[in-house]
Order: sequence, then structure tokens, then C-alpha cells
Amino acid sequence: MEIVRTILSGALLGSAGLGTIIVLDDRYLWYAAPSHAYGLVAFIALDIGLAIALWWRSWLGSLLSFTVATVQALAMLGDILTYTAPYVPQRVFRSYLLSDQSFLALLTLQSVILLLALGSTNLRYDYTIIRAWIQAHAHFSHQ
Repeated sequence: MEIVRTILSGALLGSAGLGTIIVLDDRYLWYAAPSHAYGLVAFIALDIGLAIALWWRSWLGSLLSFTVATVQALAMLGDILTYTAPYVPQRVFRSYLLSDQSFLALLTLQSVILLLALGSTNLRYDYTIIRAWIQAHAHFSHQ
């Protein structure tokens, strides 16, 4: 399991690196969808943080990596399927994304991260720990 977490950490850093290249090089992204560019910056920060958490052998790192990669992949697929940039028809924006090799590589890398995170996570055990923590720390008043 440690080998998978090490590879997962490398994949997260690869995702952060590729995301950084996109943020620095893709002027059209900043023009057409600046909120998406800022969102990518947030995913870069999350990827770096998760890679560090995995190096520290945090049991939550794999589970959070799975969650973040899922959200990022769904957001990217949502961009392909539904996002419309101002003054640009949706089909043109979709064509732009599908012809952008960096975008496609980042989307593919999210799938790799998903599989690695799933392979390094004991979901039943992690779920039990999270549920116990929530039950111990939840203060619900019954009024």
C-alpha cells in the first residue's frame, strides 16, 4: 500500500505541475473563463497539500485525494459538456477544450489519481473512523 501511496503522491504533484503549466500558458482560459482559472489554482494547491499529507502518511490523504480528483474530473467534464464562455458558442468552447492536449492530459491524470487513491484507501475502515469522529464531535440539540 505504501508503494501505491508514493505513486499517488507523484501523480498529485504531476497534476499540480500540469495545472501550473495550464494556468501560466493558457491566456484564453483567463480571458474566456477566469473563474475556472482560479478554480484550477485551487486544485493545484489541493494537489500539493494532498501530496504532502501522503508523505506524512496521513490516513486521510488517500480518501481526500479520491474526493478531490473526482470533483476536478467532474468539473472538467462539465466544462466539456455544458460550459459556455462569454461571446463563444458552447460547441466552439468544447472543440477548444477537446483539442487542448494539456487539458486532456490533466483530465486523464485525474482518472489515474482516482484509481490510485481507490487502490490505497481502505474505504470501509476510513468510513468507520470518519463516522465515529462525527458522532463523537456532533452536538445536536433536540429542542
